[in-house]
Amino acid sequence: MNRETRRIRVPRTAWTLGCGAAGGAVFSVVGLPLPWLLGGIVGSAAAASAGLPAGLPGWLRNLVLVLLGLMIGSTVHHDTLAEMSRWPISMAGVAGYVAVTTASTRLILRRLARFDAATAYFAAAPGGFMAMATIGDTFGGQARGIALTHAMRVVLVLFTLCLAIMPWRGQPPAEVSAMRARNRY
Repeated sequence: MNRETRRIRVPRTAWTLGCGAAGGAVFSVVGLPLPWLLGGIVGSAAAASAGLPAGLPGWLRNLVLVLLGLMIGSTVHHDTLAEMSRWPISMAGVAGYVAVTTASTRLILRRLARFDAATAYFAAAPGGFMAMATIGDTFGGQARGIALTHAMRVVLVLFTLCLAIMPWRGQPPAEVSAMRARNRY
């Protein structure tokens, strides 16, 4: 890596992390659910959508993917895997649902968003947005469009679930954040 490349990547990485941290801080102050996750996603996605320099070096993205994989993998227990043999209808239903939603979302992205075939496929395919953006880029898709599409989906699902569940549990999001703040000290 030459000196010029380093000068470009460091500010872009710092800018991306700064936008994510700013989004997390705003979400935390406002009292929205999952502030450091959703705020970080919204902050960095907003920067990328606005055309600002956003992105992470490949080694950092890969490190985060490995850490996320370890965290997710550590929550799956042997008992859960053994029980899966008792859910054949549910598993088949999930597989069918994923196939139908991936195909229909790909079609919508091709026709309405005018994505090229590779970008539409990897933006519609289930999976982490960093992984899909990386793999999609390898197959000729536009990594930015793939990542932003996945980020929007994740944000919409998390916002919808958090905002729907919190009042049902009897605690609006602002009260939960205030309770967390009080319990820290």
